Amino acid sequence: MTVLKAILFYLIISILHNKQLTLEQPFTFIAQRFIIRIASLSLSIGLFSILGVKGAAWLSGQGVKMPDLQALHLSGADVWIFMSMALFVVAYIFKKGIELQTEQDLTV
Repeated sequence: MTVLKAILFYLIISILHNKQLTLEQPFTFIAQRFIIRIASLSLSIGLFSILGVKGAAWLSGQGVKMPDLQALHLSGADVWIFMSMALFVVAYIFKKGIELQTEQDLTV
């Protein structure tokens, strides 16, 4: 999970540093692809968090002393999954925005 969070942070920093997002034309394929990547990583973090919680519960059932989930940084899977679903909706809106923008560019 930590590696996926680091990749997520790197993607956000790299797109902002490279100035690939513009306000003149916000609906671009780069922006849509960026949002889809962020949503996919968020979903992966949520799924790995669920697997980590299940694994920790299984180990606790086997008699292994485990720290609580807050100390392991495994809690919050529902938040990551909710964020990924919201970002997938935003990506769909960007897809429609790209279609409308290209249609408008062709008619002018």
